Formats: sequence, structure tokens, C-alpha cells
Amino acid sequence: MQEYDAALKACGVGLFHIRLLCSAFVALVSGIVITNTTPYILPIAECDLDMNLLQKGLLNAMPYTGMILVSIIAGFLTDTFGRKPFILLGYGGLFVFTVISGTSQTYIVLVIAKFFEGLLFATCFTPVVSLTSEFCHNGIRDRILFLQSSFASVSQILVALISWAILPNDWMSVFFNGALVLNTWNFYLFIMSLWSISACFMYTFLPESPKYCITQKRYDDARETLIKIYVQNTRKPADTYPFVNIWKDKTKIKIDESTASKSQTSFSHMLSVGLHNIKPIFHRPLGLYALLFCTTNFFIMNLFNVIRLWFPQLSTIVEHYATEENQDLCVMLDTYTLGGVLVNKVGKKNLFIVCSMICASFTLALRWANSKIAMVAMFSSIVALAQMLMSLNQFLVVDHFPTTTRSLAIGLIMTTGRIGTLVGNVIFPVLLDIGCVVPFFTMAGTMAFVTLLSFVIPVKKR
Repeated sequence: MQEYDAALKACGVGLFHIRLLCSAFVALVSGIVITNTTPYILPIAECDLDMNLLQKGLLNAMPYTGMILVSIIAGFLTDTFGRKPFILLGYGGLFVFTVISGTSQTYIVLVIAKFFEGLLFATCFTPVVSLTSEFCHNGIRDRILFLQSSFASVSQILVALISWAILPNDWMSVFFNGALVLNTWNFYLFIMSLWSISACFMYTFLPESPKYCITQKRYDDARETLIKIYVQNTRKPADTYPFVNIWKDKTKIKIDESTASKSQTSFSHMLSVGLHNIKPIFHRPLGLYALLFCTTNFFIMNLFNVIRLWFPQLSTIVEHYATEENQDLCVMLDTYTLGGVLVNKVGKKNLFIVCSMICASFTLALRWANSKIAMVAMFSSIVALAQMLMSLNQFLVVDHFPTTTRSLAIGLIMTTGRIGTLVGNVIFPVLLDIGCVVPFFTMAGTMAFVTLLSFVIPVKKR
């Protein structure tokens, strides 16, 4: 792996990495579309599909349910069979089910399609993170991953702008004598499906991770990919690459080629190798790392998604009270018995500690927000910090877990984080019923707990 890092460094940074980041951007927008489009279409689709409040909540939860069920399995299979096949399968399938969502004429069809959208996105999200990290040498990896994590924030804004441009329109088309009626929200989902098919198309032209190829002893494939990256980035001939003959000595040993290749590529053999490779994740130190990062991600995503999903209602409450003075946020919430707050996302140790401390402080301070400006400023700050914490958490996983267990580890933390999202949205209104200050102090307390856990995060990869 030290040879690999040196070979990757010799490739430089250029056109290939631009293509890689553009593909990741489109891929992450596709993921944001899955969860964000549902709240946007609810106000205009509720009459068409005759949805009650419970059904709306179930529809919001469906993508997360699909993600939770498949994340860990997808992580294991990605480590075993490679990153690229699952990216293509995931985004291709995501396109199909987003189109099905767009053609829905009943609530049942829409809710089932949303479930499969979540399931398929969980299948392709993990390999996207792993693939990007494995095409970057140690000197630039953190910066590239931070840049990639910022795509999620940009995606939130982009999806909101697209929604704002499309949903106010009054579009309607009738086909097959009324059997198929397409309203504005149907066309909106069709347009949003273009992100996933674009991601599938863009990743088709990117190679498999050379690092994964090395773990599978496919040295020729890894070398050829590195040479292609070098040529794209530097515009120099392949024979000028300093590592043009890397690992050739490892491929000179010839055993019975037909038997060996047949045995190496059989499904049962690869599955057995995959199961063997994940053993370290259940032992020290990787087992303890997994437990630590899963716990932090549970609370981070819990807070992040609670504040993100409840903010529209809170902003409505503040708007209603905008003319009254000396009314803090809890007074407003107690009058409506509604509310929501908090977020978190990933990072590196010192930044993680600082961000989690500030996030806990802002969460507590939000309880006394008494104006639109103060509330929006605090919400925005918490969301930004939480987004960074979530990204940092993923980067720590990339640093501390080897290639053979990396996708599985990311799948584990994302599964626990999504469970945290569901738990947070169920518990928040319950805590609010007990008293307005209760959820604020509870969430600030959980962030203080995350801050304490961040002190035991190991500084270096072992």
C-alpha cells in the first residue's frame, strides 16, 4: 500500500480527479433528491393521492427504511466484489424507481418506489465514498474528501432552487383516457430522475479502484489504471510514468491459468474471501473504532435530520410571532406544541472536538432565540457544523479501516446514523410534549456526550 500511495502521488492531480469529483457531485445530488423531494411534493400531492398525516410521515420514512435494511450488506458486498458494479447497479436502479415514483397514481405505488429508492441509494453511496478516497494519495485525500462532503450542502440548495422553479407551475397531462394523469409533481420527479441516470453514465467511464484490485491480486488491472490516470493528468506518454513496471514481478508466477482464474472468480470463492477479510472488524482495534464511530454518527445524524426536517414548521411559527417582542423560541413552541432542532456531520479529531462543542452550545442557545434573524443564524450554523461533523466521521472511518473492510465500516456507521434519524424524529415531539426546554437540553446533552467521545478518537491510523 505504500508503493500504491507513491504510485498514485506520481500520477499528480488533474483532469481525472476533476471527472471523479464531477461524478461524485452528480451522485450526491441524486441522494439528496431521494429524501428532499418528498417534503416538497407533499403539499401538492396530498390531494391527488389522498394522504393523511400518518401516511405523510410514513412516506418521509420510507427511503430511510430502505437505507437501514441494506447498508451493512451493501458495504460487505462492495468490499468483496468491488466498488464500480454497485455504483452502476445502484444509480441505474435509482433512475428506474424515481421514474416509477413519477408515474405513481396511488399512494401505495409511491411509497413502495420510495422504499426502493432508499435501498438502492444505500447500495451505491458507500462505494462512491470509498472510490473517491482510494483514487487520492495521503497528501490530498482529506482535502478532496472535504470538498466532496461540501457537495451535500450545495445539493440541498440546488434541489430547493429546482423545486422552487418547477413546483409552482400548473402542469397537467392526461393519457389513456384518464388512466394516467401527470401533474406538476409527477413531472418534477421525472426531471429529478435525470440526476441518477447521469451519475450512472458518468461512473461508467471511470475505472475500478486500483486499491481494491490490489487486494484481489489483480496487479495488471491496478497498474493499467494508474498509467491511465497519469496520462490523463499529466498529458505525458505512458512510458514516462515512474512506476510503469510496478508489481510486474508479482504477476510473473504462472500456475495453471485456467484453473486459477476460474477458482479466483467463482462467486463462492470471492464470498469466502470476503467473509475472511471482515474478521478484523470484530476484533481490536477495529471493533472498538467501529463502535466509537457508530455511536457518534447515531447522535450526529439524529440531530442533523431532526433540525432539517422540523425547520420549515419552526420558521412558520417564528414568522407568525414576528411582530411580538420578548418571545423566545420556547414560548412560541409551547403555544403551538410543535418544534424541532439540531444537526451534526463528520470530521478529524481537533476539528471534530471544536465543532461538536460549538454545536452543543448553539443547540442550547437556540432555546432562547426570539427573532427570525437569530433563529435562522443559529439553525444555519448548527446545520453547517453538523454537516462537517458527519463528513469528519466518514473521513475518520476511511483513515482507520483498511480497504478490505472500509465499505462495510461506512455501511455500519450510516446504518446507525439513519436509525438515529428515525429515533430522533419519533422522540422529538414526545420530549416536546413534556416541556419545550426538554428537547433542547436533551439534544445539547447528546452533543456534549459526542464531544467527550471525540477525545478518545485515535489520532493516527494504525
